[in-house]
Amino acid sequence: MSTLPPPRCLDDLVACLQKRFDGEAADDLHAVVHFDLTGSRGGSVVLRIEPGKADIGPGTVGEPDLRLRVDARDFFAVLAGTQNVDVLHLEGKLEVEGNLGLAMRLRTLFPAR
Repeated sequence: MSTLPPPRCLDDLVACLQKRFDGEAADDLHAVVHFDLTGSRGGSVVLRIEPGKADIGPGTVGEPDLRLRVDARDFFAVLAGTQNVDVLHLEGKLEVEGNLGLAMRLRTLFPAR
């Protein structure tokens, strides 16, 4: 379980991802990820990863290497440690488009804290 408070809105989500980011795990990575969050607390978040650092903020930019679509409540629950991303994907509640290797690597880039 995470010791960070669960996100409740996009600003919380951005702050949560910034705190969790492990720059050492991204020492060789150049990537852009779009999080398309649906539902009443949804919106778009873009993650730009460069070696050792990440820029995270609202919106989108160009064509991403990876796009994840999920209901905002479900994604917030994943970050809070009360929902499993694999279960969401198997149930069809999480859509993944693009680089699947990058999708798998997100776990090491954003470890639970």
